[in-house]
Amino acid sequence: MKLAIGNVESYAPGTSIAQLKSERRDLAGRRIIKLASNENPLGPSPKAVAAIRRGAREIHRYPEATSPSLREALASHSGSSADEILVTSGIDEALRLIAETLLGPDDCCVLSQYAFSRYRQHAQLMGANVIEVPVQDFHVDLKQMAQEALDRRAKVLFIANPNNPTSTFNTDQELRVLFERLGPDGPAVVLDEAYGEFARDLYPELYPRSMLFYFKLYPRLIVLRTLSKIMGLAGMRIGYCAADKELIARMNKIKLVFNVTI
Repeated sequence: MKLAIGNVESYAPGTSIAQLKSERRDLAGRRIIKLASNENPLGPSPKAVAAIRRGAREIHRYPEATSPSLREALASHSGSSADEILVTSGIDEALRLIAETLLGPDDCCVLSQYAFSRYRQHAQLMGANVIEVPVQDFHVDLKQMAQEALDRRAKVLFIANPNNPTSTFNTDQELRVLFERLGPDGPAVVLDEAYGEFARDLYPELYPRSMLFYFKLYPRLIVLRTLSKIMGLAGMRIGYCAADKELIARMNKIKLVFNVTI
């Protein structure tokens, strides 16, 4: 039996500033601005730094296995309930858990051209087939993605909104049409909103509404968000997944026990 890992390409993260300085001694003492990873240039809030310092006194303890306090706060912020939220080590862990829970050998998933490479990698690791849909003027083509998903009876449809690196997003109306096309028996729709706060602030009339509103329209929706970008906490590795509580419970069974630090 050929292992699926043989078909998976490794993810190549951008060179760190420390690594670059060690390789390029002519840059020693010079200010370097790194753009490749979209790290927040403002840095973390002073309140976050103070909380980290307080938390450091307890690092001899294991963290809470399910991050109950954080889930309650996120539920209050997003308008959902705590049992509909899973805190993960960044969005990347959520993507892996989704693939492990919903995909298997010869299942199908649909994603867009220029999508985050980890969608494909996690799906391929499970032996699933990946269908890539070309973009239209650098916009994710939801109409064609829906058609491919229905034609191939896909299990999962991955959408980054806004999409990185094209910087485009799909509007409230476009998502409504997508959910109508997929219907009640459609695939799970993974809506990756890693950059959602930025688009929502700039285009409040166009960018999709709250998670709670869309869960009512499409119960098989899975929303991913992160504290890496808008909160400037990329080094802390904190993301979260919001979905139907039964799916969250299934994912909870297979996540690492202490996946988020204290």
